Amino acid sequence: MSKKQETLPKRSIIKGFWSFFIMVSLQVFSRSIFWINIVPLSNLFWPYQNFHAVEMGLIMTATSLTAAFSGIILGKIIDRGSRKITLTIISIIIGSTRIFISFAAEGLGYETWGYFLLFMTISSFFGGGNRPAHVSLSNDALSKDQRSQFFGILGIIWAIFQFLGFLVSAFAFQLGWWREFLRFTGAMTIISSIIFWIFTKEPKRGAQEEELSEVLKDEAIIYDFKMTRETMRKTMLSKTNVAALLEGIFSCILLGVFFALVVPYTQLPPHNISGVMISFLLITFGIAGAFFGQVFAKMSDKYAANNPPRRIKFIIFSLTVSLVTFGLFFFIPLPHLNPQQGFDVPLLFTFPSIWIFGIGIIIVFSVGGLYDVNQSPLLQNINLPEAQGQIVSWNQFVETLGTGLGPLLGGILLAINNQNFQITAIVTLSFGLPGILFWVMALRWYPEDRQIVKEILEERAKILKSKQQS
Repeated sequence: MSKKQETLPKRSIIKGFWSFFIMVSLQVFSRSIFWINIVPLSNLFWPYQNFHAVEMGLIMTATSLTAAFSGIILGKIIDRGSRKITLTIISIIIGSTRIFISFAAEGLGYETWGYFLLFMTISSFFGGGNRPAHVSLSNDALSKDQRSQFFGILGIIWAIFQFLGFLVSAFAFQLGWWREFLRFTGAMTIISSIIFWIFTKEPKRGAQEEELSEVLKDEAIIYDFKMTRETMRKTMLSKTNVAALLEGIFSCILLGVFFALVVPYTQLPPHNISGVMISFLLITFGIAGAFFGQVFAKMSDKYAANNPPRRIKFIIFSLTVSLVTFGLFFFIPLPHLNPQQGFDVPLLFTFPSIWIFGIGIIIVFSVGGLYDVNQSPLLQNINLPEAQGQIVSWNQFVETLGTGLGPLLGGILLAINNQNFQITAIVTLSFGLPGILFWVMALRWYPEDRQIVKEILEERAKILKSKQQS
């Protein structure tokens, strides 16, 4: 957020958060090297050997679980301290780990693998605090009608730089420039952290809450309330929050299963579409979907401006459309190709089924963005200022567990169904139904949960006013 303003004009979110968005984009760009290049990394660790699926899977699992658990710890720190300082430290450490990884010795087997695992785990530990800090920062820097646009912009930036990272890092590995890629992106991440520190002002906690905004205009008055067992029971453990937590588990299991199935489905015979081409499809159609998601963000802001429960309807719509689209992916008649044809971009785009597949990607990213831009503002409304980081870290924890369980369940179901992707896809769709049901029930719970938070904030506003008068 710019030092020059506390509350940003509606059309100035990018201008006000430019240093923040640069820092995030560089983190995402550098991080992508580890996920799209799993096979080249295995060859880097164990040259001329078969793919070490277990060891590479362990890196992914260890880093994900580390981020999930660290989010709980860092979420409490974020709710009690400076988001600006926390995000700066996180970004500097992430950039530093990229540079350290670039000095790994090639071809030493488990020694090289362990070196990567060590610094990737360190990076993930601190990276687990990013999302809680982002939500907490936006909660106090932006008005309620700006927040879904903020998360929409963040989603677009995340998608663009992740896909670009996939593409550039893949070429870097092919050219043998992976060290240079890590050193450059690591150094730029550190520089962006310093820029963020210089051009960002810590927003006053609670300043955007309607009940507190007037009294907190007084610079001498500070919102310093802490979470207690009673306020945790009334707010963080409210029915709507619990529904969001449970939905996150089931939806992320579905998401994990989907990505665990769709990659081998497209890359294995008889389709043989290469990983590079899958990345190209994601870039081509995924970015378009992300931009449509931003359009939906503005529409949902307008539609839900005076009626926040309508955001729940957008979430239900998003989950339902995603569920149906995930299933349909496995019934698209993709072309039967040999491995050489799987690398041929012009040839692939001559098949109508590839265009249908691309439209499916656009739909998934569009409605996925609709979910993201509505869930965070909704949860912000039913949680106290001192709980914003913690509630997000709780959600991040269960979502990470769900995402981690998804590939395992997908592999088991695929084996049970004798490698039949269509039957497995139909079965796994059932994982998405409970999440939709939880949000349907939350339509009734949300107004009551919001009222509880409103009453607590009104009481605290009276306490702060009494301090102001004394």
